[in-house]
Amino acid sequence: MEFKFRLLSIGLGHLQPRSPSRNVVTLDIYSFVTSLAPEVVVKSAVLAPLFRITTLTKLDISSNSIQGELPTNGIANFIKLLHLDLRENSFNGSIPTKLFCLQRLQYLDMSSNMLNGILSQEVGALRKLRTKAIVAENRFSGGLSNSLLHLTELQVLDLRNNSPSMQIPTNTRTLSNISTIALSKNQLTGHVVEPVDLSENDLNGNFPEWLAEHNIETIILSDNKLTGSLPTPLFQSLNLSVLALSRNYFSGELSRNIGDTTSVMILMLASNNFLGTIPKTISKIYRLLLLDLLQNKFSGNTFPSFGPDALLAYGDVSSNRLSGEVPVNFALGTRSP
Repeated sequence: MEFKFRLLSIGLGHLQPRSPSRNVVTLDIYSFVTSLAPEVVVKSAVLAPLFRITTLTKLDISSNSIQGELPTNGIANFIKLLHLDLRENSFNGSIPTKLFCLQRLQYLDMSSNMLNGILSQEVGALRKLRTKAIVAENRFSGGLSNSLLHLTELQVLDLRNNSPSMQIPTNTRTLSNISTIALSKNQLTGHVVEPVDLSENDLNGNFPEWLAEHNIETIILSDNKLTGSLPTPLFQSLNLSVLALSRNYFSGELSRNIGDTTSVMILMLASNNFLGTIPKTISKIYRLLLLDLLQNKFSGNTFPSFGPDALLAYGDVSSNRLSGEVPVNFALGTRSP
């Protein structure tokens, strides 16, 4: 008989399920230690007995402030494991290579720890990863392994706030199911090749045409070194809701029919080199809530007229070369966030 339970007792040096005669498939110890005994220091060695429970399909030991390295022996015994959640602990050291033997793993979250070292090429062995692969807010270094491209079923890849410093992988179109790639607050270089949040890096090159043609809801590329004009297909996606490209080196004019083809809600293009007149059709974007064109080279003496039914809550066109009257619902002199 299979059953699910929440761990009921923590011993010093061992963890025991209540009924060892049954097949345990789910073990949930989320915030167990911190909620009962926040002053207790739990070392990672206490996890070793768990490796005898080879029937587990889900293991959640998140938010327990567990300290030390992940045990290297025994992890491979979780041959049926589908879901592994280790987030919000104090694990350090590198990821044990035996973790990459968990061929059935579909969900992996190791965020908010102190893990370090290089993301091994063997990460590509976890080909069943589907829902999430999250290692954000750790201390990983080195480049991003091209073996990530083998995770063809992956939907979310989150590597935010580490320090990988080499170029991001190329040919990432093999990640055909991906909806979110978050790599912000790293030291990435090279040409941008995937969405969604790649802000605060050192990416360069033009906005890629193929990315503009994807049906992506959110694109955040602020605070990079991207150049060139924006491709027309970018504003032809009906799914695009957020486009944040502030503080780059983009240039050129915005599409004249921007308001006829997009339904974007947040458009942030501050601190670039865009020029020409601001397209009148921009006022036709019926969902537009925030428009930030601060500190560009827009010129002209006419401005789009937003009607009384417009949803626009904030607009900023200051530090441009505009003349004439600007609508009163536009803030001036405020820097884009």
